[in-house]
Amino acid sequence: MRMAWATLEHKFAVRRRNETIGHLEEGTSDAKVVPGPRRYPEHLLKNHPVGLLVVERGHIQRPEAVPKAEEWEKLVEGTALEHRPKIIIESWKATALMWSQGPTSKGVITRWRTLGYATRCRRIGATQVGGAITQNRLLVLRIEEAQEQRWKWPAIKLHSEVARPMSNLLTPPGLVDWKAHIRTPGLAEKALDVLIHPMPAVPGALIKTEKGVRRVTPQEVGCGMGLPKGDDSPITPALLERTTSVFHWEYMSEGLSELKAEPAAKAAPVRVETVANESSNPAADAGSPRSSVGYHRT
Repeated sequence: MRMAWATLEHKFAVRRRNETIGHLEEGTSDAKVVPGPRRYPEHLLKNHPVGLLVVERGHIQRPEAVPKAEEWEKLVEGTALEHRPKIIIESWKATALMWSQGPTSKGVITRWRTLGYATRCRRIGATQVGGAITQNRLLVLRIEEAQEQRWKWPAIKLHSEVARPMSNLLTPPGLVDWKAHIRTPGLAEKALDVLIHPMPAVPGALIKTEKGVRRVTPQEVGCGMGLPKGDDSPITPALLERTTSVFHWEYMSEGLSELKAEPAAKAAPVRVETVANESSNPAADAGSPRSSVGYHRT
């Protein structure tokens, strides 16, 4: 997320205890790191007000048997109106769209409506928005009701049939240990051709390179998601599961930037600064509470 919106003021991040993420730590010395995910400081959003709150839920495999508000939802509910974020973006596995008690179910939407937020959602594949990785996400937007009619999902300009191949994201063949290649007969037919297919979003998937068949590494999957190359921070499958690709966040930039042009009205403007790695980069009032972001990754 920070790679896509690098010039936003990063106010805080919620992370698992004892977890350090080098590519996220860089340039965030002023951001508060909050251990989670069970309990949060009661006045977190008051002391660190943000206009945009991003919540990573990609690691959730199935809905709760008994639907209930999560701790971070209770944090929003317990915060005074003037300190609540104007926009909340949740990122889920694409299959969450089908859950009867999922983030877009009637009960959850009603719960957020009582807090003054409307719900919008869309299923987006990274290959649809310029990525070379097959990560599909359900992006759920909770937006202040006063702003609901002004939200427009950005157009999808690419299609899965023209997805970029993974070859440029892989470790150079000469640097791969020969022992990593699998000689089992018949595996080549099951492996993904690196010159044709985008990168699988799950480490360990079989790929076919010029040197033979091997498994894609967590570092390579991280690179496919947009994490910088050469970062020595440990990248685990569990961390990747809780990471949404930079291409998804770049896609959201256009929609968020549209909210900046507030028509004449009594309500104060929502000032959201957006940055894309290689695309749109509209300027905004960096450093103001409404040009800031909180990130929940637990």
